[in-house]
Amino acid sequence: MTWPDGLLKQFTKIVLETALSEELIERLDHDKNQASSDRESTNICNGPLPKAVLAEASGHVPIEVL
Repeated sequence: MTWPDGLLKQFTKIVLETALSEELIERLDHDKNQASSDRESTNICNGPLPKAVLAEASGHVPIEVL
């Protein structure tokens, strides 16, 4: 469960990516990779950015922030 690519690391990655993705959708008020219906807004997600999180229980966890 806690080996280098174990279940805990995979679970941490999924939870973080999902939470950050949903927060971004809520903040931009539209789905990812979709332009806002307000033409004056320039808020758009251009694609994933690789990041890393250091979690106490699972160590270094690479994630993609959309």
